[in-house]
Amino acid sequence: MDLLEEFADYCRREKLVSEGDSVLLAVSGGPDSLALLDLFDRLREDWNLKLGVFHLDHCLREDASEEAEFVRQQCDKRDINCWLEEVDVNEVKKRRGGSTEEIARELRLSLIYKYLRREEMDRAALGHQANDRAETIIFNLVRGAGMNGLSGISPCSNHWGYPFIRPLLDFTRNQLENYCDSRSLEPRIDRSNFSLDYDRNKIRQKLIPYLENNFNPELVPILNSMAELISEEHEFLNGLAKRCFRQHAEVVSEHRIEVEYEPLKDLDRVLRRRLWRLIVEKLLGSTEGFYRDHIELMEEILQKAGRESKSRDYHLPEGVLVREEYGVLSFRDQVWQKLNESVDYHIRVEDPGKIELPGGDNLRLEIQNLPENWRDQAENSETAFLDAEAISWPLTIRTRRPGDRFQPLGMSGRKKLKDFFIDEKVPRHRRDKIPLLVDYSGKIIWIVNMRCDHRFRVTPATEKILRVDFCKNREE
Repeated sequence: MDLLEEFADYCRREKLVSEGDSVLLAVSGGPDSLALLDLFDRLREDWNLKLGVFHLDHCLREDASEEAEFVRQQCDKRDINCWLEEVDVNEVKKRRGGSTEEIARELRLSLIYKYLRREEMDRAALGHQANDRAETIIFNLVRGAGMNGLSGISPCSNHWGYPFIRPLLDFTRNQLENYCDSRSLEPRIDRSNFSLDYDRNKIRQKLIPYLENNFNPELVPILNSMAELISEEHEFLNGLAKRCFRQHAEVVSEHRIEVEYEPLKDLDRVLRRRLWRLIVEKLLGSTEGFYRDHIELMEEILQKAGRESKSRDYHLPEGVLVREEYGVLSFRDQVWQKLNESVDYHIRVEDPGKIELPGGDNLRLEIQNLPENWRDQAENSETAFLDAEAISWPLTIRTRRPGDRFQPLGMSGRKKLKDFFIDEKVPRHRRDKIPLLVDYSGKIIWIVNMRCDHRFRVTPATEKILRVDFCKNREE
C-alpha cells in the first residue's frame, strides 16, 4: 500500500482530520515534517483541506535561517501560506531558566496557538512519528512514570481548546525517510539531533540500537503497540474518574472545586488518585507541576479529614489551597484566594440612606412606621426590622474584630461572634467579609443577611422601625 493511502487511513481511523478542515502544519524542514507537508498537500484537493505552515527558527544553529528559507520555498512551490517566526531560545533561557528543549517546545506550542487563532484554523498537525513515541516512552520510564507517561505521545492532544494532531505516529523514521527519497524531497538534517549532549539523543543514538541489537529488533513497533494498549486502558480509567467527579465534586466556580470527603474514603485508591489529578486539571488547566508526592499528599489530607472539628488548610504546588471544613475538601486556586482576601473596613453612618460597601454591595437604611405585615417581610434574610428607639446614632458598618459578641435573636445570653459563625457553618473565608451593623455604643445590631441582636428586636411597644435592606452586587 502506498504511504499516502496508509496516512489517509490512519487519519480516518484516529479521526484526526475531516474533509473541509483547515490545518496548520508545523514544519521544521526535516524528513518527518517535510513528509507531513507533502502528504497533506497530496490529500488537499480530494479532502478539500485548507493548509498553512508554521516554522520557528530557534536561533540555536548557524544554518537555521537557511532552513527557514527552505521551508518557505517548499510552501511557495505548493502555493501554501507560510508563517516564519524567529526567537532566540538561549536569550529566553537566560531570563527564565530551564532546559533548552523544554523552552523550545513551549515556544513552539504557544506560537502555533497564536497562528491558529489569528488565521482561524481548526487544528495543528505535528510531525512526531513512531520512533519519537518509542523514545518518549523510554525517556519517561527511566524518569519514573505512570500510565500517562508510558502511553508516550498520543495521536491527538488538546492545547488551549485546539486539537494538536500527530498523523505520522503509525510510521517509523525509516519509512518517512524512504518516502522523502521516493518523492525527491531533499529534507534538511538538523545536526543537533546527533549530539549526545541531550538525553533524548542518547536514547535515540545509543540505547535503542543496543536494545534492538541485543534484545528485540522490533523494539519500536513493540513499544508503540504497548503504548496504544496502555493508552486505551488509561482512557477507560479516566472515564471512571470523570464519572466519580460528576458524582462527588461540585464546581463552585472556575476557581474553586469542592468534594465531600467521607464518600471518597470508600473509593479505590487507583480511582481516587485519578480524581485528584482531574480536580487539579479542571482547576488549573493542567497537572503540570504535580507529581506522585503531591497526589500522595492529597491522600494523606483525605485520611486526616474529619478527625478534628476545626478547619485546616493545606498548600499544594502552583498556589493551590486545600481547605478542610464542614465535611468537604475545598480546592481553591490563586485567583480565588486573591479575590477572597480579608477586607477590613469601617464606615460611619450619620443618617439613613444608601451606603455603598466594598465590592459593590450596599445597605439601604430607612426610618419608617412599623408595617402591619412586617413579620412576612422579615422572613427575607436580606431585610432587617429593628426598633428605632433602641438604636443610638451614628451607626457603623464594619467587618468583625477579635472578641466581638452579640445577643442572637431569641436568646437570653450573649455569644461570641466566632462561635456563632462556627455553629452556622459559615466558611472561614466568608467570615471576614460579612458586614456588621453596629450602633454608637458599639453593640452589634445586625449580622447582615444572618441574624439580628435580640436587644434591638421589634416588640409590641415598637412604633418606629429602622428598616435595613442588603442589596447584593449581582454582577459578581
